[in-house]
Amino acid sequence: MPTSKEFTIRLEDRPGTLGQVCRTLADRGVKILAFQAFPSEDKSQVCIVVDNPKTAKTVLDGERLTYTEDEVAQVKLPHRAGELARVASRLGEANINIDHAHCGVEPGTNASLLIFGVADVAKAAAILDQIVTAAREARAYTAAGRPCAGGGGPPPRLRQSATSIHPGKFAGLCYSCRSLNLKASLHGTARIG
Repeated sequence: MPTSKEFTIRLEDRPGTLGQVCRTLADRGVKILAFQAFPSEDKSQVCIVVDNPKTAKTVLDGERLTYTEDEVAQVKLPHRAGELARVASRLGEANINIDHAHCGVEPGTNASLLIFGVADVAKAAAILDQIVTAAREARAYTAAGRPCAGGGGPPPRLRQSATSIHPGKFAGLCYSCRSLNLKASLHGTARIG
């Protein structure tokens, strides 16, 4: 999964300041992919992830705004129950503390775009990539109509991907709901690994 630049902007806490910054970014063709704002010491603090960080930086500099720029881990997930729990749990199991997080929606889709501020961005991005790859392979295997029950199970690469998500734990593929599960379910689940 990619990493992204996150801009944390300090704005005056008064009506219209957020709108002005967002309008200036939009006028330069910058799309805001994820957004979070909250009050902080008589100011507003706005965190954004954009599709074009270089242009955004130029805009923020041109507006003479105070901001910081940090690398964050970014992951696109289906909009389904349990997706955030799965990802946050896996990061925790890898001893990665989530310092902050916010979300957005990928342009043109209904996919949730989750942003994680963590100390080790590269490690978090690698773990997020493993999760997404294993889930994608599981969906492709299911879509091909290859349930594992009685059919010898998923191919070795899929078994390897799934066990890399949760090493040493039970992982199963639910062929009814097409998701990667950590616990056995009552429908179409096979042990992986």
